Amino acid sequence: MAPYYQIRCSVLPMLETMQLLKESHLELLQKTPFWPLLEAFHNGNISELQCKDCRTPIRKITKTFNPKTASFHFGTRAISINTEDISRILGLPQQGDTVQFGHLVYRKSYKSDFTERHFKGIERVNHKLLHGLLLKLLNRKEQTDIEDVVRLTLMELFITFLFTRSHLQLVLVKYCDEFDKLSRYSWAAAVGEFLNKSLKAQSKVEIEGCALLIPLWLCEKTNITQPISGREIIEGNTPSLIRWSLPELNIKMQEITICEIERLFEVQNGIEVEIKPEHENHEGEEEELKKKDTKQKGRELYQPLQKEIVERRKVQKNDYELNVKNNFKDKLKAEVDGEMELIEKDQLDPQIPCTAIQLSPRDDNEVLQVGHQMRLPMEGSGVKVRKQQLDPDFVCNVVPERRKAKEQHAPSDPILTVPTRAIQDPAAKRDEQIIIIVDDSVSEEEKSTRKVKRTRKECFPLERCEIFKLLDDEYQQKVKAFWSMTNPKELFWSGKNASVACEDVKKLIKNTAVASNVIDAFMELLEQKQHQSSVKQSTYISTLCWNYVRMKDARKKGKKDQVQDEVHDEVGLNQLVFDPLLGSMAQSDYIFFPIISKFHYTLLVLNKNEKKWTHYNPSRKRSELHIDPCYEVAKQMHQLTQEWFRITQKEAPRALLKGTKRKKMGKREDWMEVPLSEDEKRTLTWMMDNNIDFKIENDRISPQQDFKSLDCGIFVMYYMNQLSQGLQLEKEITECRMWEFRKNLIKLFLDHENGWKQTSTT
Repeated sequence: MAPYYQIRCSVLPMLETMQLLKESHLELLQKTPFWPLLEAFHNGNISELQCKDCRTPIRKITKTFNPKTASFHFGTRAISINTEDISRILGLPQQGDTVQFGHLVYRKSYKSDFTERHFKGIERVNHKLLHGLLLKLLNRKEQTDIEDVVRLTLMELFITFLFTRSHLQLVLVKYCDEFDKLSRYSWAAAVGEFLNKSLKAQSKVEIEGCALLIPLWLCEKTNITQPISGREIIEGNTPSLIRWSLPELNIKMQEITICEIERLFEVQNGIEVEIKPEHENHEGEEEELKKKDTKQKGRELYQPLQKEIVERRKVQKNDYELNVKNNFKDKLKAEVDGEMELIEKDQLDPQIPCTAIQLSPRDDNEVLQVGHQMRLPMEGSGVKVRKQQLDPDFVCNVVPERRKAKEQHAPSDPILTVPTRAIQDPAAKRDEQIIIIVDDSVSEEEKSTRKVKRTRKECFPLERCEIFKLLDDEYQQKVKAFWSMTNPKELFWSGKNASVACEDVKKLIKNTAVASNVIDAFMELLEQKQHQSSVKQSTYISTLCWNYVRMKDARKKGKKDQVQDEVHDEVGLNQLVFDPLLGSMAQSDYIFFPIISKFHYTLLVLNKNEKKWTHYNPSRKRSELHIDPCYEVAKQMHQLTQEWFRITQKEAPRALLKGTKRKKMGKREDWMEVPLSEDEKRTLTWMMDNNIDFKIENDRISPQQDFKSLDCGIFVMYYMNQLSQGLQLEKEITECRMWEFRKNLIKLFLDHENGWKQTSTT
């Protein structure tokens, strides 16, 4: 069993913290030597997915660490992580004074106004304490509080990423307190010294320090994996860790042995040392190579044996099929009306297990078997013959399917049970066809006594639902009339791009989760309303666009299929997202993106006047220590849309000059030039004259649904309704308010010109 290491180094806390900081905090952090690294966290260049699956590479590489030489031994080479490597990977300065560890006892040797304000009487400073203080001071505007937030941010960077421990090493508090002097020190050397000290301790429980540096260093120094597409070249002091994907490294590390990594390293001055061959250094590598050779020899020996087994199985299959065919021909004697052949009654022995009843291929009639007696079907009976692929080693019980048929058998004459296992030819193939005869017949007596089952639609009690009670009598009668319609395809409301069916009305009344087509229908009504009144202009993006956004990451096909799917997704996104934006961006104040994330609805809104994106989650995380997965999905849509903004802004002069745009009409069609509309020309002109770099933030004050409710879709529609009219969102909303909103939705659909109308025939 592989040893377990506790690795505290993580990117998640800093990803969360950097999204919470204000501009005043970021201005002070830019003056520190850690800003290139913090900027990567703030801009999202470092992600959670990028640093997942790092435990296995760390464990394999640390097993080769030699405490005597403070280097990693790969075969005959000893290679160490030097200060230059750390500076390039983390973007930290390598020149400066040495950071002194362990020379100060926090409570006795160092005191300041900062420590007296926040850590008076505290023995140990852990991450939970630091983050709680940071959240407490985050919204304060006094200069002292702003500086304290910067100090706490640096301390959180130390304890969660660079110098990780269960508690912050107390000497580092002094350096964070004097954050204006941090540029004097060589922080790259300090990170390397702290990590090497932890590796030299050879702890079997925990790796302290920046453990993520180890696999990132392996990516940087070898060609074991390739950089992330688009990040091959970085400029300035940007940390090179943004170039690498650790999940990809984890996959590569499982395909090769540790001793094979030796040849992957680039020869660079100052990092390569030849090691004299010693038995203790090569023992692990030799065993690993022996195992690999043994597996290869085993495969070579097994291949001819496997071919022989396949040939034998083919011969056995043919012989068995021939024997079965001959046996059935001998048993089929009697003919009924020249169309059906049955087994003689005297040939059926209840004591002998039978596997199937073979019918003539031309048989279209129906046969019934009760117990082991065969008889012709009654007139009007509903007996069916079904074929199914089953295991011939097992025998299926042939019994009546109807409950009434079971009750007809007296206790003194029970149904004979067929054994669950029959004696079979060992050479039998497991895909033999078996015919199962199911008794669906119903006698006349049963027909007269059977109760007619009511459908779900009839059993649904409208009068018991609170939302239905809130409706006026007029609307209650309309809903009842619609509910009694016999045509299941009748629509409650139909629009240009969406519709509301009977099942959607049922969900609205029962206070359960609504489908995405209801949200699309509501957006269509809001869009029509804004043209008829003086409310702010808005653009609504259909939820159908997520069919083309999510498929890209989930598909694993060949190169040809993948290219066709990407073209299909591009056409869908152009029709549902980018074309509506190009036609209405100039005159719209808001752009609404309903987000679908793991069966949960959230809302992404672009406020063009405030020049920012805001994500509204009706069930956001109560603790701010964890990243909201819905917010991560919203950031993907934000990144996708912003990329389209930049490309369109770049091509705007050419498009306006020609008066055309490039468009792909279908999956198999080529790109073609189509003329620009007047609205599209206004949008391109607006993009050329304005800054389109809109930042995204996660809303923290919007009203929340109850944790037991399924109202996320209703809340999203409520958010859109309020924001599109320029109204403020309330901080809290009761359940009764949501019932009222559902009631108004039903009335809105009924009152609309495309709503269902009751006629004299209904």
